[in-house]
Amino acid sequence: MLEEGAVRCSGFQDRGYARLYLDRLEPIVNLDHAADGYKLTNETGRFLALWMCYEDVIRVADLKTRRSRFERVREEVRAKPHEPVHIVEFLSRAWTSSPQCSRAFSPARSNAWRGERSRQQAQRRHAR
Repeated sequence: MLEEGAVRCSGFQDRGYARLYLDRLEPIVNLDHAADGYKLTNETGRFLALWMCYEDVIRVADLKTRRSRFERVREEVRAKPHEPVHIVEFLSRAWTSSPQCSRAFSPARSNAWRGERSRQQAQRRHAR
């Protein structure tokens, strides 16, 4: 369990962050007992890794746009090099009803975007 947490922390930032994760767990490990299967250490390690490596919108976007992800998806669907692959992303209902989403996709912003797009389309029509 601790190894998974350290790998997660390393991927989130770097090896130093993974070391910090393990350093923070050391006092718990020293208190825990092997006879209990290190239950306290495992649970603390699991939650500590989650707390130290939160998945905010920016982080999720970073993960979803990595080249390695696109290569993995192409491999999973067995796409040939010349074949296009279309990925459809779904936002969770929890995020779409969150204040962050409401601000990002507010009617005012949507209307401003539509207004700008309409203005650009009108300019193209008049340029013909």
